[in-house]
Amino acid sequence: MSTFVSASCTTLYTDVSVVAPWTSRDADTLAAFKVVMVEGATDAEFSAMLAFLQPDESLTLGTDRSQVEAGFWGRIPRTYIRHSRDRMIPVELQDRMIAEADRLAPDNPFDVHTIDAPHASNEQQFAQVVGILDSLA
Repeated sequence: MSTFVSASCTTLYTDVSVVAPWTSRDADTLAAFKVVMVEGATDAEFSAMLAFLQPDESLTLGTDRSQVEAGFWGRIPRTYIRHSRDRMIPVELQDRMIAEADRLAPDNPFDVHTIDAPHASNEQQFAQVVGILDSLA
């Protein structure tokens, strides 16, 4: 596996023509994707998560302008739930996104919560996310 962003974040492939690793039939690719997405999940949990992914999902992300402007953003309370074992969006990148957003709207900083979870939460971790969201209501 090749490394990018940080030492704790790994790609699943070195060939950039591979767009959707979850569509692979290669056992090693799927095993690596499982570690990155839902490390610690059972095979059944991983299979269930794969069933919800769209094969063209990665192709559409990041193609449109997604910048925010201070005058139009930061008016409502914002919450960020960090996943401390996320290898798709490492903690360092999550923290950078939070810091940049807070600089843009300093009067309305994120209310940051952290759960011990990989990128995709399992049932127990998802219950923590739901608890955080319930506390916001």
